[in-house]
Amino acid sequence: MVPRGFFLCIITGLWFAASISASIGIKLALPKAHTVITGNTIRLLAEIPKDADPVKEVRFYIVYSPFVDSSAASHRTIDYLGKAEVPPFEYIADLRSIPDQNCGTLQFFFTVVDPAGKVVDTCGPEQRFLVLDRNLKISDKRFICRETNTPPHIDALLTDWKNADSIGFINGDNTIKAYSLWDEKYLYFGIEVIDNSIIGPYPQRGYLVDNAPDVYNFERIDSLKYVPVPNYDEVELFFDAKHDHSMTRKLDDTHFLIGAKGAYYGRRYDRKLGISNLWGKSVRCSVAVYENPSRYVIEAAFPWQEFQLKPKEGLAVGFDLLNKNYMFIGRPSIGVSWNGCEYYNYNNPSEWGDLVLAGGDILSSAWLLVCVLFIGASAVVIPVVLWRKKRMTATKEELLKKQAVITNNMEKYLMDNYANPDFTIAEAARHSGISPRYAGSLFKAEKKISFSQYLNNYRVERAKEMLRDLKLSVTEIAFAVGYNSPEHFTRVFKSIEESSPNEYRQTTNRG
Repeated sequence: MVPRGFFLCIITGLWFAASISASIGIKLALPKAHTVITGNTIRLLAEIPKDADPVKEVRFYIVYSPFVDSSAASHRTIDYLGKAEVPPFEYIADLRSIPDQNCGTLQFFFTVVDPAGKVVDTCGPEQRFLVLDRNLKISDKRFICRETNTPPHIDALLTDWKNADSIGFINGDNTIKAYSLWDEKYLYFGIEVIDNSIIGPYPQRGYLVDNAPDVYNFERIDSLKYVPVPNYDEVELFFDAKHDHSMTRKLDDTHFLIGAKGAYYGRRYDRKLGISNLWGKSVRCSVAVYENPSRYVIEAAFPWQEFQLKPKEGLAVGFDLLNKNYMFIGRPSIGVSWNGCEYYNYNNPSEWGDLVLAGGDILSSAWLLVCVLFIGASAVVIPVVLWRKKRMTATKEELLKKQAVITNNMEKYLMDNYANPDFTIAEAARHSGISPRYAGSLFKAEKKISFSQYLNNYRVERAKEMLRDLKLSVTEIAFAVGYNSPEHFTRVFKSIEESSPNEYRQTTNRG
């Protein structure tokens, strides 16, 4: 991985070189702009004029986001992919180790090397708005949204959701719970985020407009400029109104961002058309921060006209709810969604779940009246405030239990896949439905050892068992336990056992 901070320097140099290359007709012919990559390979093609200076080889590179991070521009990785030595200068790149990327985070470029071995030209990287999406569907999650005859008050008190279905998930030290209801005019949401450290540096509240010029560099953008909310604890609601789960965002795919301290705005865009608009200006929204436990509460009402939909029972829209969790201002965030999307692919509508409109309460009007009277009588004995406190407070024991289950799942997955030389914490995290960054911190907190060290220890233990079999060479054992070379295996083995594999074998067999 390229060291942090180096990315911007190298990109600046590459862009300068690319401007020189463009004058002599060198360009990256494939992949084309707006390509959706659904497999583990991609054809890269460098176009070099026949009258260009002699070329020894063309080297291809990839730029991508390796993990969940809100500051994507300063946290990208450049990896060398491979080379082509004869025209046409093409290379089939293996993308199995690259996590799915949403539109805008994936780029390719190449360098031209002359017969003397000197890099004489660089082409790219350029923004082609590519998408890498091999998980055509993450899950079949459905959020049932019931019809209501008594619309909830949008006051951030979260008191009007007793008959609503709910969803929940965990992101780092955040516990998120969301409710939803609908009527003929609005789609309602009530959201509570229990968060030990709530970050919200902006003094603005309400809909954010007129804050920054053309932050996304689209060809056509609203006259009202806006700014994303970086370094801000937040939730984002995503809607696929046509329910087509396309692999790239279109103008009917919208999202609404709500900051923990009360700033919010909505957005819709189509990068292929070069259009971006503010969205959701008529949404009613209320946000409040509370203590004991530390949390922020959001209530919002989305007019159906914003979606250009007429609500009815059975209507389904693509939906996801993302939580972005900052531990410190200016530091990387953890972004995890209800449906399992992470920060580098949450903008792919194909990854979202579904929100389905259902009818109201199953109880008849008579039974509903009886229930209301019963609840009113019970309030004399059982104060409603205690019920609310119990519902809204996630106990520490429940959180620790969930974290232990996730860690045990990762440990079992490691034991099943340790022999794969390409196995990393990213694979274990994906299997568990969490981000690699959160997976690493959670695993270390539970096991008191890093994931990579645990993996090496486990591989060495398996190797020690195999070393008792004199028919197997050290090289065969190295490959069998997941190392690409016997030299690397020997270094790791010696760092743990303080003896080489051969020395261990001799000592064990002598005993």
